[in-house]
Amino acid sequence: MYQTTTQFILAAKTLKEALLLSLAVGKPLRIETGRPGEVPCIPCQPYDLIINDHLSLQAVDPREQRGDPDRRLKRELAGKVVRVFTNFDSWRFALNWLSRPESHILLILPGDNASRPAEAMHDWLCYSVSLSMPPDAIVELLNYVAEDSQFSDQNITALKESTEAVSKRASPAFLRCIVNATRATRPDTEESAACRNIGLTASFGCGAGVRADMDLLMICAAHAVLNGRSEVREEDLVRFFPAVVAHRIAWAAATPFCGYAGALTKVAEWAVRV
Repeated sequence: MYQTTTQFILAAKTLKEALLLSLAVGKPLRIETGRPGEVPCIPCQPYDLIINDHLSLQAVDPREQRGDPDRRLKRELAGKVVRVFTNFDSWRFALNWLSRPESHILLILPGDNASRPAEAMHDWLCYSVSLSMPPDAIVELLNYVAEDSQFSDQNITALKESTEAVSKRASPAFLRCIVNATRATRPDTEESAACRNIGLTASFGCGAGVRADMDLLMICAAHAVLNGRSEVREEDLVRFFPAVVAHRIAWAAATPFCGYAGALTKVAEWAVRV
């Protein structure tokens, strides 16, 4: 699963930070995963492919009655169950939970049989990370990092309160950077025109919605608190802009291009300079 101890440590740190940020903001986390394992079987014909409760790919009889999946982390966090969904699940069922101001998890698995969600749904997800690990290994590692004392109810409550306080102290200049960056992803705005004038010609379809502004502020504030700071900095915006915005882009008729997350970083760098 891990080729080196360094890879394990890096994956654990990535997931720990992502889960803490999600809890601080009180919104769901999005994780892109590697390929899932498969349940060996001789499928009936025809058959459906599902992701079972153990996060393995399984062929099932389409006539078979199936309930909604019931996946969750082993322990409650901030006094609530943390549910785990995938892009193979029913979106109507998943959206019932993911649209709530709670820290659930959506795993995006590769595969042609995954259903495609409405782009607007991704706007509910505050933060996104990508790991090449299979989904069951990611959940296992999430359960491991969640045993850390930072995830105690007392510490999570303090993190939320401090995040809220730091976000309220953000300067007008920092808030203006956030607005400039998100507006630069939308067509026919002064900000996108200014980016094109300095050679940033990437097009992001219809761009990111306004909900990204508040989530950017809160993620930056939570990161500042986790690093012992009482103020947000421009480098926070540059670092987290792609992770908060990339999955929210409403591409409409446009096609996502290779490396667009890197292009978003350049947009953020432009926003903090103007």
